[in-house]
Amino acid sequence: MNKYFLLFLCLIANSSFVQSQEKLINQQQDSINFNDKIYKTIYQIKLSSSPLTIELIEKLDDDFFGTVNIVIDRDFENKSELFVGKMQIEKSKVEKLISEFKKIALENVKNCTENNDCLMGLDGVHTEFNIKSINVIKEYSFWELTPNQKNEEDTPENRKKAQKVLDFLDKELNLKVKYRELLQKLPKGRYSYWIGNGDASFTKK
Repeated sequence: MNKYFLLFLCLIANSSFVQSQEKLINQQQDSINFNDKIYKTIYQIKLSSSPLTIELIEKLDDDFFGTVNIVIDRDFENKSELFVGKMQIEKSKVEKLISEFKKIALENVKNCTENNDCLMGLDGVHTEFNIKSINVIKEYSFWELTPNQKNEEDTPENRKKAQKVLDFLDKELNLKVKYRELLQKLPKGRYSYWIGNGDASFTKK
């Protein structure tokens, strides 16, 4: 009887896990669809060579919320599934970050390709910015842009602004720590994610 009872509990736990993941994935997809009856501004920043995406949201009622998301493929029982994990950001930090982004005028930053001196590579390693508001819907990216890079004298102005955003984001959130915390929460399995020129993979034991 004990064996059957344990098997029953395992089946319930596995079912709850799958339902939880579907819910997380649906939540992420829903938040991407901008609704001008609810949201004032949505910022999404996808880090290069990383499965991390930061999402910051300002609502019309002046409420703020945000998450650090890990979006990664998980091999489980000979199947590959999309795993989405989220870690909530303190409301005060979200408000502070969005306020700084507005000072930098993030929504007015030109895409790299709009500059003749745009730094480009062929490996597809880009940091991506996605901004949606009542007045602006904009996507742009910069090649191999990572937190705390040193700007050179000839660095294009729009890249400097994007760098400033990343540096402030890392200063407030400590992205390496957030990444480690999210990895610790992953269930056992083998994981992989795209890094531009191939897959990076690891096993959580």
